[in-house]
Amino acid sequence: MSTPISLLSPTLAGADNKKLADVRLEGGGYDLYWPALDEGLFIPELCAEITYGKLAA
Repeated sequence: MSTPISLLSPTLAGADNKKLADVRLEGGGYDLYWPALDEGLFIPELCAEITYGKLAA
């Protein structure tokens, strides 16, 4: 799955590529976390939004 980062979060949309590249998989593999931005996404929720929710095409 893919979606434009600009649709995920205003914080992520405004971040530079260096900060975006520093992403970590946390929470037992269920969370994406950008420490430099203090921003995180819960992967199951993100997948549901892309498949069925507001991000579905």
